Amino acid sequence: MAALDALIVECERCVLSVGERVLFDGGDTGWAAGSVRSISEAGVVHVQIDGESSGRALERPKLLKAPAPTAMCEGQYVRVAYDHEDLPSGSMRWQYGSLMKVHQGGEVVDIAFDNGETAEWVPTYDVEPAT
Repeated sequence: MAALDALIVECERCVLSVGERVLFDGGDTGWAAGSVRSISEAGVVHVQIDGESSGRALERPKLLKAPAPTAMCEGQYVRVAYDHEDLPSGSMRWQYGSLMKVHQGGEVVDIAFDNGETAEWVPTYDVEPAT
């Protein structure tokens, strides 16, 4: 899990360039993927979110550099690392389920978990094939 944490920190802090794929943390609406269109001298990043007709001007802290497109496919059995309130701080637990959808670009997925819950727009950083 420490390697995952280090990867996320790198994706939060790396320098972004025009044309790169990014993930936007939309809060309650979840994650969305898009491409950097321009970066102002003030550091505002203009992003074209997949499926939206107009771009958004976003602050850098709201963006992560997107992972490489996943090779996982719909129906594949996966596991997802997540925090749980019953665990000590910094501890993670695995939750298992199947991919319902791989979104355009392949950086985010929807998952149907074995416990009946679902999660939409999950960054693939957190998802790996289960054996």
